[in-house]
Amino acid sequence: MRENEKLERKLNELIPKVKEAFVKGGHNIARIAKGLVPVDTGRLRASIFVKESDNRLEIGTNVHYAPFVEIGHNPVILPVRAKALRFRIRGVGWIFAKRVVQGEKGKSSQWEKVGGKIAKPFLRPAVNEGVPKLIEDIRRTVREVLNR
Repeated sequence: MRENEKLERKLNELIPKVKEAFVKGGHNIARIAKGLVPVDTGRLRASIFVKESDNRLEIGTNVHYAPFVEIGHNPVILPVRAKALRFRIRGVGWIFAKRVVQGEKGKSSQWEKVGGKIAKPFLRPAVNEGVPKLIEDIRRTVREVLNR
C-alpha cells in the first residue's frame, strides 16, 4: 500500500509540472514564430497567440490573410472589377497597375517560391524548431519528479 501512495503522490506532483513545461514550450514556439513572420505593419506578428484549454494548447493567429502568408498564394495580382489596381506605397504615393507580380523585387523577393506560389511560412518552422526543446523539457521534468 505504501508503494501505491508514493506513486500517487509523484503523479499528483508530475501532472502540473508537465503541464507547466508544455505551456512554456508553447509560448517558446509562439516567440519563435513572431521572430520569423514577415513584418509590414506588425499586425500579423501581434496577432500570434497561445491559448490554453483543458489539455490542449493552441498556437495560431486570427488574421484573415495569415494562411496566404504561411501556405502561399499566386504571385500575380489582377483587378477583378476594375480596369486597374490601386494601392498606396509609403513614401511613394498612389500606384495604378493593370497587373502586379510579387516575388520579383523588394521584400516579396525574399519569399519562398514553391511551384507557382510564393509563401513565407512562420508557424511550421517555429513548430519544427520548438517541439524538440518542448519534448526534452517534458522528459527532464518527468525524470526529475520520478527520481526523487
